[in-house]
Amino acid sequence: MRIYRYWARAKESCTQGAQTFDVSTYGGSNLSVEDALRQAEERARAASRAIEHGSIGDEYAYSDRPLREEIVDEIGGEAVITRNAYGAQVINTPDVLFADVDLAEGGMASRLMNALADLLRRPSPKADDPWSRIGDGDGPNLPNVPGGVGRQIVLRLQRIVDVDRRMGLRLYRTHGGFRVLATTRTYQADRPEAERLMTDLGTDPLYMRLCRAQDCFRARLSPKPWRCGLEVPPTRFPRESDASQQRFEGWLRTYEQATRSYATCAFIGTFGREEVHPAVAPVLEAHDRLACAVDAPLA
Repeated sequence: MRIYRYWARAKESCTQGAQTFDVSTYGGSNLSVEDALRQAEERARAASRAIEHGSIGDEYAYSDRPLREEIVDEIGGEAVITRNAYGAQVINTPDVLFADVDLAEGGMASRLMNALADLLRRPSPKADDPWSRIGDGDGPNLPNVPGGVGRQIVLRLQRIVDVDRRMGLRLYRTHGGFRVLATTRTYQADRPEAERLMTDLGTDPLYMRLCRAQDCFRARLSPKPWRCGLEVPPTRFPRESDASQQRFEGWLRTYEQATRSYATCAFIGTFGREEVHPAVAPVLEAHDRLACAVDAPLA
């Protein structure tokens, strides 16, 4: 995983035409601050040369950069909880597959509907089937999902576990759609079997690219601040002054108080086998404890 404990910033002068300016980059390391600074200096020099030659490419894209996030906790020896740029906690794991199917943004609903087109000829769930209600805003805290997509994600998961009888999948509702956690085996983010499963689930391709680039799977554990009536944190990690740290800590106290009235996801049920792989168990426990322990509006 590209998760780093130590961070440092470096600057490098850059000339473009008649203008000279500084390029600032961060470097991360799990060895020391000094090693992080060396990484930052190398990145700054590379960025400066690229700008001067007009050759900045995809290596500077968001998904391909190490995520500058503070480590909050460690789970089961390998999984790490970090705090992302907008202040939410995120679990990062090298081998436990999470897949979010976000229906609210970027045409995800359309993408999922296309992915499920082959299932439309199958019989609909019975009226008393509890799975048939998950797309209809069932319960005071579950938002509506348009177009009966809830029923179709159920059919999709059922088809997957019917094909592979060794498979176990846990389904959750999120504010914008669904989350799936694979429980009976481990995966590697850059391997074809992980990509196939996430594609079958209708996962956002940008999320899949992020998983490959960061060499891990990620799932948000705490609410997005704007869904709780809050602004994003006033400063970014790493905070380089006491004043910056104090401003963040003030924001964090407000955020933690506000998010007590919200959950990040709601557990719906298990498809396929119910056994939990030993490597998955601590991640599953932490996820459910932190993301969906309370019956509350989803944020």
